[in-house]
Amino acid sequence: MNSRRSFLAGGAAALSASALHAAPARYATRVALVSDGEAAFNFLLWNPSLNAPDFSGLPPSAKIRVKNTFPYQGRDVLETLVYAVMPDMTTFPISLIYTQVDDIKVAGGAIAFAGSVISNPVPSPFGVIVGKPMVIGGAFDQTGPSARFEFFGGMVAGSHVTIVPVAHGSLDIKTPWNSL
Repeated sequence: MNSRRSFLAGGAAALSASALHAAPARYATRVALVSDGEAAFNFLLWNPSLNAPDFSGLPPSAKIRVKNTFPYQGRDVLETLVYAVMPDMTTFPISLIYTQVDDIKVAGGAIAFAGSVISNPVPSPFGVIVGKPMVIGGAFDQTGPSARFEFFGGMVAGSHVTIVPVAHGSLDIKTPWNSL
C-alpha cells in the first residue's frame, strides 16, 4: 500500500510516456468531465477466465470509489482512478487507467467515451489491460458544475466492467451535442 500512496503523492510524474505523447486533442477543448462516485462490489464483473481480484486486505467498511477526469493534461485522454477510502478516511489507489479517447457520443442525457487503454501505472487487479478497448459512460441530469451521473461505468474489453450507481461532478460540453 505504501507504494500506491506514494504514487498518489507523486501524481502525474509517474505517468508513462505513452499517455504524455497521446494523439493531438480533438475533443479536449470541447468536452470536460469529472465524475466521482462509490462502486459497490455487486456492480463489479470480471472475465471468468481471469482470477478473481483479491480485495481481502480491505476492511468491510472500506469504500471503493471511481473518479473519471477528461481531458487529462489537455489531451484526448481520460484518467480513471479507482481508489479505496478506508474507515479512517485515508485513501489509496487500486488502479489508475489512462485511455486515449477516439470518440465521444452524447444523446438523450447520456454520454460515452470510447478508446483504448494507453497506460496503467497502478496495475489493474484484473491483469494486463494496456492496448485493450475501453468504453466509459452513463446518464447525466445536467451540464455544469453540479452534474449528477447515474449508472456511470466502464468496460475494458475482455477484462472487467465497473458500474458506479450514482456519481457527482461536472460536465461541460462546448459544442452542440450532435457535432461531436
